[in-house]
Amino acid sequence: MRLSPWAVVPRRRRDRRLPTIAALAALALLAGCVAPPASTATTPEPQAPPERWPVRVREHVDLWLHGFAMMQRDSAQVPFFERGYAERYQALKNSANILTVLETERERLEPALATNPAMINAQFLPLYFATWDDMARSIDLALEVEGDARRVPDEVMSRAVRVVAAYFPTAADREWLRIYMRGLRDERDRFWLSWWTRRQQELAPVMARVDSLWQNDYRPKLQGFLNNTQQPNGDFLLSLPLDGEGRTLGSTSGIRVNAITVGFPASEASALEAIYVFAHEAVATVTTVAVEDNITPTERRQGLAAQLSGSALVRGGAMLLERTAPELADGYARYYLEAAGLPVPERNAQAALAAAFPLPQAVAEALARQIDLVLRGI
Repeated sequence: MRLSPWAVVPRRRRDRRLPTIAALAALALLAGCVAPPASTATTPEPQAPPERWPVRVREHVDLWLHGFAMMQRDSAQVPFFERGYAERYQALKNSANILTVLETERERLEPALATNPAMINAQFLPLYFATWDDMARSIDLALEVEGDARRVPDEVMSRAVRVVAAYFPTAADREWLRIYMRGLRDERDRFWLSWWTRRQQELAPVMARVDSLWQNDYRPKLQGFLNNTQQPNGDFLLSLPLDGEGRTLGSTSGIRVNAITVGFPASEASALEAIYVFAHEAVATVTTVAVEDNITPTERRQGLAAQLSGSALVRGGAMLLERTAPELADGYARYYLEAAGLPVPERNAQAALAAAFPLPQAVAEALARQIDLVLRGI
């Protein structure tokens, strides 16, 4: 899932975005805010190139998405969040006899997600920040200045406020955010952080398996596509609340800040699921073009692009794997059929996937053509 923070836009649209706070801080250093170190006569030792698309976790990303998972009504064909996640987590809290502000304020928070679809876009906010403290400080400041970045003299923090205000532009939105942050803080302090830390320890072998499969086998096969779609590097994030619909933030202003966030597989045996969702997300760079170029202006105004975007992503991910890692294509099809709650046939899972996620012939052909062109470097 790839959305713009700047406006209510059709799903999958690729728009201009601000860099992460960490990237902005780096720019400040390069601009001379900090004096450079004194030169020395020693020759620096050669350093190994940084790992491409490292597999990571981010507690604040999980916590932010967790709050949405506990409140959002998830009716998408491919779920936004893992099926049963909210119920399982709530049962753990109930057994510990813990009631937090996130629950007591639910009647004030949940309706906004149903009546204001733009609020769902705010799920992307944590991807701009490196840590919980970084994000919380920026949100607190945005609330203090009522979303007006002009009232913040520091350039880096002013841009951070602009990011927050883009997702929460009105006073009512920011009041929702104030209550939501109070709920997340209480949730984090009283239950979430200790639970999340235990889960990371339990899932450490799964993460290691995902990392091994990704870096040794499948990233090299997908790297050409990633390079040619301006996604040469980024963070590959595993997130506990997510399912087959990932969360993706693309590059902006010439700064590479790509992040693709996918569900955390439950076991080493299911580690490939993370790579399936990565392919589903990475292909968004071409599905938008294939859809937009093959519908009429009238159909676009009627919202057809948004209606087709989900199927285009699922089908596009399948096409990408068929061309780069065909041994994964059948498993990918089975995964997305199961994610959608559909029967998984013993044979011809890829044909069943095409039937379950239909596309107009012109869009499907354009999508296949776009992927082939990218893989050829055209």
